[in-house]
This record gives sequence, C-alpha cells and structure tokens, in this order.
Amino acid sequence: MIVLNRSLWIGMVIFVFSASSAWAQDSIPPFQNLRFEEDWSQYPEGGADSLFDPLKKIELSDKVWMSIGGELRARFELWNNFGFNDANDDAFTQYRVFLHTDLHVGEHWRFFLEGRFSGLTERDLPGGRRDALDADYGDIWNAFAEANYDIGGIDTTIRLGRQELQYGKQRLISPLDWANNRRIFEGGLVRLRGPDGAWTADFFITLPVTIDRHEFNEHDDHHLFSGVYGTRKFAGSKAKGVDAYFLSLNSINDAAVDEDRYTLGGRVWGDVIENLSYDVEAAYQFGDLDGGDINAFMIAGEATYTFADVKWTPWAALGAGYASGDDDPLDGDVETFNQLFPLGHAFFGYIDAVGRQNIIDLRATAGAWPISKTIRVSADLHFFWLADADDALYNAGGGIVRAGNGSERDVGTELDLTVLWKVNRHTDVLAGYGHFFAGDLIDQTGPSDDIGFFYTQLGFTF
Repeated sequence: MIVLNRSLWIGMVIFVFSASSAWAQDSIPPFQNLRFEEDWSQYPEGGADSLFDPLKKIELSDKVWMSIGGELRARFELWNNFGFNDANDDAFTQYRVFLHTDLHVGEHWRFFLEGRFSGLTERDLPGGRRDALDADYGDIWNAFAEANYDIGGIDTTIRLGRQELQYGKQRLISPLDWANNRRIFEGGLVRLRGPDGAWTADFFITLPVTIDRHEFNEHDDHHLFSGVYGTRKFAGSKAKGVDAYFLSLNSINDAAVDEDRYTLGGRVWGDVIENLSYDVEAAYQFGDLDGGDINAFMIAGEATYTFADVKWTPWAALGAGYASGDDDPLDGDVETFNQLFPLGHAFFGYIDAVGRQNIIDLRATAGAWPISKTIRVSADLHFFWLADADDALYNAGGGIVRAGNGSERDVGTELDLTVLWKVNRHTDVLAGYGHFFAGDLIDQTGPSDDIGFFYTQLGFTF
C-alpha cells in the first residue's frame, strides 16, 4: 500500500505541474463547482492560455460546438481515534478522475455527458470502502439533454436526465464535493430566469441515484425528491439577495419507511455596513413519518468582517446554528430535523462527526491571505451541544454517532486549521488538520478518545 500511495502521488504531481499554466486573464470563464454551469460560448476557438484551453471550445460546424473538461484529484487522509475509538487509526489515499463533454447544437439545445472513476488505496476504518462516498469504478455521472428558449421574455431551460443539484449555501442541497463520489439525481428540472438574471426559479422532480462501485448506478425507486427553489438578487442595495424554497422528500413504491417530509425555508444575505456581511437561513419541516407527525426546524447564521485595507486581507466570522431534536423519541411524533442532502463539513467541521440534526453549534473563524489570491490560511473553532439530551448525536451523513442519555448535552469542541495554495487557475493544494476534543456526552456513552485528522489534497481542473 505504501508503494502504491507513493507512486500515485508522484505520478499526479508530475502530471499536474507539467500541465499547469500561469494565472488566467479575467476574460477566461472561471471553473464552477457544477461544471455544466460554465459558459464557454464566447471563448475564442483554439484559445491557448494553457495546454488544455483549446479543448474548451471546438467548432464542429457553423451551428455546432463542443467543450471538453475534467478533473483529477487525490487526497491523503490520516486518522487517529476515528469514531472516538483508539482502535481506529488508519491512513489511505482517495483518488478520482472526472471527464465531461458539453455539446451545443444551434442556439437552443445542448447535451452534457460526464463520466468518472473513483477509488482509494485502502480503508480499514469502520465501513471499509463505502460505495456512497469513496469508490465507483467507472460510471456515467451527469448525463442530460437541455433545451433553452425565450418564452414571453422569460429565459426558460428544460433539463432531463442525470444531474447534480446545488442551491444556496449548500446547507440542505449539495453535490458534496468533499466526498470522493459526488451526489447525483435523475429526473427533470425547469428553470425560469428573469431579465438580467435578477431572479430565478427552479422546479425539479428527481430520484436520488444509488452508487454501486461494481455495477452501473441506478436511481432509487423508493424515494422521490422534488421542490421549487427561487432566488431574487438586488443590485445597489445592502440586501444582496433572498432565497425561498419548498422541498419534498417522499417515500414511494413500498419503501421500508413511509415518509412524506416537506421543508419550507428561506435565506437572506447582504451587508450590514461596509466590509461586514451576513447570511441567515431558516427552515421548517412538517409531514408524516410512519404515522407520526413531523414538526422540526433549523436556523443558521453567520456574520463576517473583512479587514479590506489591512495587509493580508484578514477576516473574522462568528456563526451559530440550531437544528431541532426529539424530546421524546417514543411518543410517535418526529421533531428531529432532517438535513436532506447537505455539504456538512463546511459548517460543522472537517471531521464530519456532527451533522445538522439535534445540534447547537457556535463557531468562530479567522483567516487571511498571506499571498493575495494565492495562499489562504484559516482556523475554525466549533462548540457543540445536543439540542435535546433525549435524542442522538448524528454525523454529517445522518448516521447515529451516540444515543442520547437523557441528561448530558455537551458533545465537544472541534478545531480545524487549513491552508489553501491556489497554484494557478488549474491547480490547487489543500492541507489541514482537525482535532475533536470529546465532551461529556461522548465520555459517558462509550469510547471517548479525541479524534485527530490530517489531510492533504492535490486537485487539477481543466
């Protein structure tokens, strides 16, 4: 395993740095987390600011052109006391390769196809190689047809097929880029976009896709995820934007659990004063779970001050979050918030021991750019408590870490230190260390060793 780890890293480093270019001009479209949201239509054919740039727009005829792109990524992880258990120490490397083609036919039609291969050298931690998160030995990822027309002055897009979903700050809907395998859904989406993009409204009906690393991935026949998500942006105002959404997660086709859960929520963000920004989101859930009424909610917010005129452009932020728990798990009613499909570690720490369910989180963040737009350093400190001591502690994937004991709510404290080096527009290097200091709840309910997590990641995008 050590030889394979070393060979993988040496090979990727040689390829990435030999293929990289200097920083891009402002006219070059930036890479997006959802690669199908990139717009290369105005990029000159054969543009060559780097080795791969000629692939970004290839003219096939007067009305047909295509774009090719992809990603290579490898991340080394070193764990100490995973799951608060001193028997769980491990080190391994995850790797993934994405490759896509974006074909445009005329002014109104496009076809997007993305494949991937992901795996890891070894993983001896509980769960082993996890299909959902770690490995998928070759499969079709995004694969859809899309039509775009102006209907009554409204820019209208219709998309059918396999596609990723991402909304807002990704608190509830995210492709989960941190995982080796990103989330995917299968279904249809209609997007309405107002003049100059001042507002958008998405309507979607999808089935989550279940990952099987040895077989072709198929959609989940037992769960339907649908909703409407609207965004309104404001120009020249301290209030920058507002989101509003209604989401539905329904059991279908004799699912093992009969659930109809509805999430009604909103988000607002903007500036309080110059250099001081805010972001607040809240959601309420209702419906039915195996005959019990659902009554749950969450609220989250953060405020960030940037010292724009100070060397290194440092910033500091304070955040807080509350997600409801169930004060009586035996009464039939359901009060635990369901975090749906989130990007958990962005808000609850890189160790992923905590998710947005039955939790109170207070967070302090500080960071700076020692080299402007090139090197960023940051530190996050989290303080965690159970919202209700009778409910469990849930991790970033929604699994139960520890059952509540009815009295203790102190989960613990997590410190995360990260360094990001943006080598150029194609290449970035990320390294970090996280330490979870176990609290009284962990100490009273099982193994309670502090968790240590070191990682370093190399990514190349084209």
